Amino acid sequence: MHNSANRPTGSLSSSRPHPGMPAAERARVLIVDDETGVRNLLYDVLSLTYDCDRAANGSEAIQLAAQKEYDVVLCDIMMPDVSGIEVLKFVREHAANTIVIMVTAVQDTRRAIEAIRLGAFDYMLKPFDIEEVELVVVRGIEFKRMTEENDYYQSRLEALVVERTAQLQRDNEQLEADLLELSLAHRAALATLAGVLESRDVAVEGHSERVTAYSVRLAKELGLEGGELTAVETGSLLHDIGMINVHDDTVRKAGSLDDAEWEQVQTHPLIGGELLRRIGFHRDAIPVVEQHHERWDGTGYPRGLVGEDIHLSARIFAVADCVDAMLSERTYRDRRSLTDVVDEVRRCSGSHFDPRVVAAFLAIPIEEWVHLAAEDSAHGVPATRVTGPLVPPKGVFR
Repeated sequence: MHNSANRPTGSLSSSRPHPGMPAAERARVLIVDDETGVRNLLYDVLSLTYDCDRAANGSEAIQLAAQKEYDVVLCDIMMPDVSGIEVLKFVREHAANTIVIMVTAVQDTRRAIEAIRLGAFDYMLKPFDIEEVELVVVRGIEFKRMTEENDYYQSRLEALVVERTAQLQRDNEQLEADLLELSLAHRAALATLAGVLESRDVAVEGHSERVTAYSVRLAKELGLEGGELTAVETGSLLHDIGMINVHDDTVRKAGSLDDAEWEQVQTHPLIGGELLRRIGFHRDAIPVVEQHHERWDGTGYPRGLVGEDIHLSARIFAVADCVDAMLSERTYRDRRSLTDVVDEVRRCSGSHFDPRVVAAFLAIPIEEWVHLAAEDSAHGVPATRVTGPLVPPKGVFR
């Protein structure tokens, strides 16, 4: 038989000490041999430690294995009716974890090797030493115990993964709901802040909400999404936050600004950007706040940036701001028609505005701009305003 000098000798009982598995019990052994003397000898020795059954042939062994699950099947290979190989195949198919140990004569080792290939755990050669038999059975039982433990922990791990995945999904859904609620509350707070800034001059009431709606629509047309779209929205809402540093007399002045007042107004983009840096929030909105008065041809303020040196979000806002300015009433003129707005935006492409943004504006059906303007009115955002101090002494646009 195989060399067993290094085989473990452990407990002869089948133990399952880990939680959740069946309690410890005596291992069950089926002894199959057509030789009565061999069958009885193995039974007398092994039954001292294990619960043993005996089968005198392969058919009887298969019948017993179909009725009861064994830890070990000790089976002769050469039997007259059904061979040990057929018994092995049946056990492997119906009780995959059962250990099958084949018994064969010295001259028939070829069949024993075939049995190993078919899934037998080991084989013993006749005549055998009974102590060697005990060691092989112990080794088989220990292997089965480790296999069962591995299966148990694998199933527990899989169940735990399913449980934790479900919990994470629930947590993620709750987090998404909380984030949505927080985002909506935050958006409302920003709108309130914009409203507070505008309340210093009722002439510009609703401007921030309207120009935000127009900016977001243009940004979507240009393919912006996610954080970039949020930056456009937030920057548009807060674009005039720096006006908090401009004197109330200047803000409320009905006529044109003098040079000193105009110089003060021109500082509000940089002051607004610095405020956001100090606060530490909405840093992605800073380009709109600092650059919303820059022009494509470099004639804007405060830095006179040219072309693509101006952030895309600020270039988007410039067109949206023009749309809102022309769709709002002024003390010196009536509200313009959308046809006039389209013509003016097209005319200023390449000078005041980025041609790419103008192309996006022109790609949006005019009916959609009508809908946007009407939607602002329906939500209580005034569609008209009169000129205020933010309108420069010269030029068409703010």
